[in-house]
Amino acid sequence: MFFVTPHVSLTNPRLFTADNLHLPKYLQCAYLNRTQLEYGRSHFARSRVIICGMIRDRENQIDRLRQQIESITKLFDDYAVVIVENDSTDKTRQKLIHWAEDKQVAGRIHVIGCGNRINDPSSCNLSLASTQSKAGANLLRIEKMVQLRNLYMTYLENNIQFANYEYILIQDFDLWGYTYIDGYLSTGFYLSTDPTIDAICANGIRHNQFLAGLISYKTYFDPYAHKDEFDQKWT
Repeated sequence: MFFVTPHVSLTNPRLFTADNLHLPKYLQCAYLNRTQLEYGRSHFARSRVIICGMIRDRENQIDRLRQQIESITKLFDDYAVVIVENDSTDKTRQKLIHWAEDKQVAGRIHVIGCGNRINDPSSCNLSLASTQSKAGANLLRIEKMVQLRNLYMTYLENNIQFANYEYILIQDFDLWGYTYIDGYLSTGFYLSTDPTIDAICANGIRHNQFLAGLISYKTYFDPYAHKDEFDQKWT
């Protein structure tokens, strides 16, 4: 259950969350059921969540990332955040550790990456190549993501303290984006009212524009990670 609108220029660049009215028209939901949103809010207030993600070389985004995450965690009864950091050449890990040591979060932030080291300020070097900007879909990139994803999956499986959490939220910590609160609350409604739903996901969509916007089209960020519901063909 992850709703984020990445790389969208809003009226106020200081915002780290967005409701429907602050989004560009092409991203706005045409109809919002406020009753459903409040139902979702009430459901989350009785639930616990684990937020997981991976990050690298983003020291300048840590403060903003914390604001975004706390805009979500305040909706829940309790929370934990598990962050996989690896191979950063800046102060990303040090800033994450500073966050984890803040008494206000009371041990809820878990910075991992190398072996059994938790909230260890020393560098975590896995010798993985960095992902280039706009690299697109390629097998090597996804294999690397799988390796890093499995680090937090294994960490969750091996720690009994997480057994009583109802939800896991996977977020892309590398993106500079805005948490879409209305969409997120809608997720809470559907998860609480439909027992056949095990997960709700968001497709990453890239809005491409050329010639000052005269030519525009949409593509999936990871096209092979999406399957059309109706024609069942890979896109």
